[in-house]
Amino acid sequence: MLAFGVVNGSFNIYGSLFDNMLDCFGFNSTEVGYFAAGMMFSGILVASIVGYYIERTLKYKMVFRVMLVLAVVECVGFPLVLLTMGNNFALIMLLCAIMGAVFISYIPLLFDFGCDVLFPAG
Repeated sequence: MLAFGVVNGSFNIYGSLFDNMLDCFGFNSTEVGYFAAGMMFSGILVASIVGYYIERTLKYKMVFRVMLVLAVVECVGFPLVLLTMGNNFALIMLLCAIMGAVFISYIPLLFDFGCDVLFPAG
């Protein structure tokens, strides 16, 4: 429950405040749109890779732990990087891609785990 709250809550917070947050650092709406597109693309790509890995190994617990640690690091690191190097487009794009990879790919992983727990296949 903690893992779901941290990941899903953080993604919703960043999604809601993203434009206002990055506007303070000099990014316009077009650049914020590029950041959001990078988040979505990396999230879909990593969700596919993680889904394939999970179907092969069934190591949910290990993947959940790794993604939770990455989510916490991202939640702390993103604001710190904005404060120290806030106008670097490439660095912010990289952090947005990592954020999307962790937050977006976590949600289908939780649904898959829930299906495996509730309706186990022999």
